[in-house]
Amino acid sequence: MSEHRHPLERAVIIINRPGHEPVTLKDSSMTRAARTERVEQRLQDLEGWRRGLQEHLTHYRAEYPYDVAHEYDIDRTTDPDYVWPKVHLTDYDDDGFPLPDHVVTSFLLYTHETCTDRLGARMAWSPDIYFGDELAKRINRFTRQGTPKNLVSPDLVALLPKHTLPPARLCRNFEDCVIRTQQGDDAPEWALKYLSSTADWKRNDDRLRVYAALGINEYVVYDPGGKRAPDSQEELLAYRLDGESCEYHPVNPDPDLSEDAIREVLSGNLCRCTGYKNIVAAFRRSAALMRGSG
Repeated sequence: MSEHRHPLERAVIIINRPGHEPVTLKDSSMTRAARTERVEQRLQDLEGWRRGLQEHLTHYRAEYPYDVAHEYDIDRTTDPDYVWPKVHLTDYDDDGFPLPDHVVTSFLLYTHETCTDRLGARMAWSPDIYFGDELAKRINRFTRQGTPKNLVSPDLVALLPKHTLPPARLCRNFEDCVIRTQQGDDAPEWALKYLSSTADWKRNDDRLRVYAALGINEYVVYDPGGKRAPDSQEELLAYRLDGESCEYHPVNPDPDLSEDAIREVLSGNLCRCTGYKNIVAAFRRSAALMRGSG
């Protein structure tokens, strides 16, 4: 294996074996100690590091707040806010090594279809939501080198009702996915995050703080199981913004929501091969927990 490859490229080569889960090769260049050393080297020459990114990345963006604490390569990154077509997010396991790629799951696809059916053509995939440096400073959000980190990118959002997207467009071009609140663009009214790892859950407090500051009215988190903790169950967590405190509070769902009502909402949008069993269970379990009944 060439030593001239990017550290992230060497570390996340996935071996696919029929009937087995993907295996990640653990490379010594991606240990916590090695990454910490690289961060210190980058801080010593920020201009050179930034220039190297500009020369190496075909998708380099001058306005993006690149972070020395993250890796950026042609087709992958460890920065959860860096979204670009065919650039995959690589997260870390509990030992600090990269996990297999995070991909768009069937849950997100079906959620997009369901929400579009109910809300109309205003669902957007992974938009880049920029906000001003002053807001980033106010909520204490900075890169490792001290630059205001003024961008977030939820997995899925619902735009305000007055905004309608062209019909029959599942995946939008990058140019269509930019929201600049500091220039007067409206923030979405709803955002969803699919947890891809335990590390992803650890970033949830940051998302709650940023989305509240942006005024996103509702925020939903989906744990497919084992992401918030090794034994966490499949669950939907919903939050709604309090207009007075500007903080999120858990949503208390309809206590009379029946299984038939859940299936009616899901009908026509989700695969019926399992009879919605797991998804209905997740809805009901979330409702019970939010009501404090189990």
